[in-house]
Amino acid sequence: MTLIYRLDNYNEAVNVAFAIGKKVGKAVTRNKVRRRLRSIFREFSPNLPYGDYLLIVRPAVVEKSFNELRSELEMILPLLKQCEDTKVRLKK
Repeated sequence: MTLIYRLDNYNEAVNVAFAIGKKVGKAVTRNKVRRRLRSIFREFSPNLPYGDYLLIVRPAVVEKSFNELRSELEMILPLLKQCEDTKVRLKK
């Protein structure tokens, strides 16, 4: 997974987009991954800096459980609070 973050000082909201290509799987699989990630981001959004987030998903994500995805994002997201740049790219 790759997380791209853009700081937005004008909009007081957390906007999240997911890029899940066809290599991840068929539509049912991609939607399942999207639902899981959306649920995780909903849980963490009150603690995130305002801005736009793009999560690029790789095929290996399909094999991970919900808890594995959650713990992986739980490690990545706190790093965003330390970054003051307008663009941040985190890979896992």
